Amino acid sequence: VLLTFISCAVMFSPDWPTVGGGPQRTNWQMDETILNRQNVGNLKILWKLKLDNTPRQMHSLLPALIAGQVPTAAGPKQIVIEAGVSDNLYAIDADTGEILWKKHFDYPPPARNGGAQDPLCPGGQTATPVIGPPQASGARLVYALAGNGALHALDLATGNEAPRPVPFGYPNGKAYALNLWNNVIFTTTSQGCAGNPNQMWAMNLNDPEKKVM
Repeated sequence: VLLTFISCAVMFSPDWPTVGGGPQRTNWQMDETILNRQNVGNLKILWKLKLDNTPRQMHSLLPALIAGQVPTAAGPKQIVIEAGVSDNLYAIDADTGEILWKKHFDYPPPARNGGAQDPLCPGGQTATPVIGPPQASGARLVYALAGNGALHALDLATGNEAPRPVPFGYPNGKAYALNLWNNVIFTTTSQGCAGNPNQMWAMNLNDPEKKVM
């Protein structure tokens, strides 16, 4: 029963590309057809994984994302994306728990710190990434906002950086989970971390100048 359950889940592999499941943040997996009141009690842990992300001021790992049927050199995979506050990004094989790739965002220490003694302002990567829709080839990009305010776009299958990172916010501004709608990516900042304004930030990914709106 468990093998059948896993097989069906992997074959169908509904996506969870952003916090809340979709741009509206409904937390509704509308494609879920397997779990019910009779079998949900039989769920079991298939694997555990300890990541090398260092916590910062009561912050550590951000909510996980998932994309299915991602074309890779080893065939289609269901990939989990996990981000950490210490500017780490991990891609994990959902079937085996194996780390497929890891990316650490390096940059000089920002002039504006995150508020070293403020538990609400840890600095580093505080925005959960967002996974873009499949391209014609099936390839997908994952967008991540590093602690220095640079927006990165990485190939979901390999971790290779697509274009160069672009400025999207102020350093250590405590951005919240990225969202993507009609090729416009946006986020918010709050709590005045590192003296940054509390506001909404948006960028049209089709804009060749990548101007922040």
